[in-house]
Order: sequence, then structure tokens, then C-alpha cells
Amino acid sequence: MAFTITMEELDFIVERAKITVTPGQKADIIEAYPYIAAMIELVHRPRSLMAEPAHIFVPGEAVRP
Repeated sequence: MAFTITMEELDFIVERAKITVTPGQKADIIEAYPYIAAMIELVHRPRSLMAEPAHIFVPGEAVRP
């Protein structure tokens, strides 16, 4: 899926967040947006309890000789 954002949409987000963004920063955000949106989609994917990295810790393997 292609992720895009228009300048108008970005202006709305910036205004709602009440932050100041330079035109150069806006250009950078628009360029990076497809990667940001793809990461957001990955983070918001349902995962099982076993996907938690803490569940792979094996105490016996962490003991120093």
C-alpha cells in the first residue's frame, strides 16, 4: 500500500499539534511519511503474548561461569 500525505493534511496535523515547523522540515516529513506510516501500521498489528521479547529470556543461559 502506498502511503502519501498532502501539504494540506500536514498543515492540519501541525496546526492541531500546535507546533512550529519550517518549510524545510515539512518537506522532510512529506518525504519520510511513507516510511513513518508503514512503521505505524506494523506497530498497530495485533500480536500474541509470545511476541513479547521478554518471554525469550532463559535464566540458565544468562549465568556467567
